[in-house]
Amino acid sequence: MFPAALCVLAACLCVSRQATCAASVAEAGVAGALEAAHAGRIEQALVLAHEALGYNRSAASRLHLGEQSEAVNPSGAERRSRGAVVTEGRTAARERRDLRFLFLEHAGAVEKALGDRDAGVRAAAAWAAGWTGLATATDALAGLLADEAPAVRAAAACSLGALAAPGSGERLDASRSGSVRAPAVAAEAESNGYARGATEVADRLLAAAKDADPSVRAAALDGMRLAGRPCLAAPFLADEAPQVRLAAAFLVAEVGAAEAEAATEIVGALRHGLGDASNDVRAASAAALGRLRAAAAVEALLGASRDADANVSAAAVRALGGIGGDAAASALADLALGVPPVAVQAVEAMGQAGVRSNEAIAALAGLVERAPVEVASAAAGSLAELGGERARAVLRRAARSSRSALHPPVALAAARLGEHGPVQVLLRDLDETHAWTRLRAARALARMGNPAGFPVFIDALSSPDERVRAYAGACLTLYSGADIDPWTDGPPRARARLAETWRSWWLENRETFAIQAD
Repeated sequence: MFPAALCVLAACLCVSRQATCAASVAEAGVAGALEAAHAGRIEQALVLAHEALGYNRSAASRLHLGEQSEAVNPSGAERRSRGAVVTEGRTAARERRDLRFLFLEHAGAVEKALGDRDAGVRAAAAWAAGWTGLATATDALAGLLADEAPAVRAAAACSLGALAAPGSGERLDASRSGSVRAPAVAAEAESNGYARGATEVADRLLAAAKDADPSVRAAALDGMRLAGRPCLAAPFLADEAPQVRLAAAFLVAEVGAAEAEAATEIVGALRHGLGDASNDVRAASAAALGRLRAAAAVEALLGASRDADANVSAAAVRALGGIGGDAAASALADLALGVPPVAVQAVEAMGQAGVRSNEAIAALAGLVERAPVEVASAAAGSLAELGGERARAVLRRAARSSRSALHPPVALAAARLGEHGPVQVLLRDLDETHAWTRLRAARALARMGNPAGFPVFIDALSSPDERVRAYAGACLTLYSGADIDPWTDGPPRARARLAETWRSWWLENRETFAIQAD
């Protein structure tokens, strides 16, 4: 296992073990569903597809809140090149598209499965109707809102909302040829016509949102969000079930800022949600306040930024950046004087807030000059977000800092504003004696589309320091596109051979090699 210092770079190359496991399960489920569908076993295909791809509340929550999976370094068979990951992703996307076409080709069987004796089959069919955009199933789905099984009612509610929303779901490729194309195009045309109006569907979902089962209530609120009816959710922010309050917070986040200002009860309910017993509800409430640009909630969000839960704190800080304005910028400047990770998040949000006042620029300039490198680096990035001559002047001065670890982020930020002078500092850092100074400079240059640091990466493969070798190998894989395995824990002679392989590749390609800048 590689040291934790490499996690940030490893995140560019691989996913967490949990995410990899979940993706493998999903891919296996899709493959099995495809096989069953090709064989005409539609019910089995529906159940397999639903298990692999069906709605997952916790996953949806993480996606909505913008959380990141923890990165770990792969070993053995898990070590894959970026090209292999991209290829696998394309294959999975193609298989999912093919599965959707097959379900549409067998639309009659899918609709029949909505009335199956087995509740699992009914729930899978209800999910598939929404996933494929099968508008002809709208009436049957409305009937399933009264099904005896909560899972069926929940799937029907989500799919009804999806079918009521213009442009719902992923649009199918109408250029497909063969027997699948005709029903697919026909289903698209029906879906665009909408068998039921959004108002009627919203009424049905509002009734479902009063279901005795909290999972059904939450699914109904998600269906409202898909159908574009966010104003209906405010009363559910006080529901007894956390999952319902969470779904309600997601839903009201879709209300326009002007509408939210008029409906003060929404902002008030979300401010109350910042003190909810559920971490997820507190985080979702903060995120919603940011999306609604609720200036009245700045003080409450400042308090939430000190929440004991890291995700709640991060959501509150991001929300302050989303609100913007002088009050939010002042709150973020205060938070930036604290300690990471909140200080870093606050500095990044200052750029997001877009306040270009003299006070904001001065605060960021002071952070670049005096704050710890992690915070100073974020401040340089926020100056690039804000732009302007004052920001450029600060970055030009910072490029001359004696702190070499600050040179890469400052140069990257300056380049975004058209200032290329700091690049010369990076080129000089390639000749420094300290290995990490050379490697960081080489990577920053690569991110700017400049391959001048590749010899530094290659030389580092022979280093006795495992961390240096791992970092260099990761950079070579990330930026070269070459099909050469850079990961080695072998003896010095094996590492030397690997370095020679890369040197040969570099000599052969350096005249024509190009990197796409970040």
